[in-house]
Amino acid sequence: MNQGNSYGIIIQARSNASRLPGKMTMPFYDEKTILELLLMRLKQAITHYPIYVATSKNKADDAIQKMANNLGVPVFRGDETNVLMRMLDAAHFFKISNVIRVCADNPFLNVNSILTLIETHKNDPVDYISFEVGDNTPAILSHFGFYAELVKTAALQKALSTTANSYYLEHVTNYVYTHPEEFLIKFIKAPANIYNRTDLRLTVDRLQDFEIAQKIFSVMIKNDFSQEELVNFIDSNSEIKSSMLQMIEQNRK
Repeated sequence: MNQGNSYGIIIQARSNASRLPGKMTMPFYDEKTILELLLMRLKQAITHYPIYVATSKNKADDAIQKMANNLGVPVFRGDETNVLMRMLDAAHFFKISNVIRVCADNPFLNVNSILTLIETHKNDPVDYISFEVGDNTPAILSHFGFYAELVKTAALQKALSTTANSYYLEHVTNYVYTHPEEFLIKFIKAPANIYNRTDLRLTVDRLQDFEIAQKIFSVMIKNDFSQEELVNFIDSNSEIKSSMLQMIEQNRK
């Protein structure tokens, strides 16, 4: 693999989540976890780029390694709290120069949008590319859980060399996209039906998120995850919408 041009998808996952411990090993749908379902969807949709998991050396994450390996996905294990270092070390280990970073708590990830990130980057190889969801806000700062982000390994290296702030070490790409004077940043405008929306939450951070997502997933799995159909379904379900708004209020970013 040519490290100068290589793209690789790295799913960031660990068991000891502070707000919902063990969420990566909890059965989500059809006796499978969110991570297993996410990996299965990624493997089906993304056939030309490698897929990896980066987890911690904590023994609690043995289960994550087992899940990934059972699906034929290689795993890197690194620092538990310095997630920026873990991702950077994983990128070096797998010889990736452009990381497509996926958070494992997003069961409704728009997997096809990853190809959009890669193709956009090939035409304009900036340091960081994300979908923009309103007012130059990268998707990672929303509650959507729809999108991955692409960052050069060299940009992660620069961030780690520049800051020791624990916030930046925990939130892998935050230093990069909040310092446009140091990095080349590009945004892809999100679709109109979610642009500037503040009432959608599909990332799984707490137990109530998990339960809401389970309800939606059990219906939408039959629709092959059309993002438009998914949003329409949520908009037409007042009970789900009310629960989402409650969780958004409790978990302001």
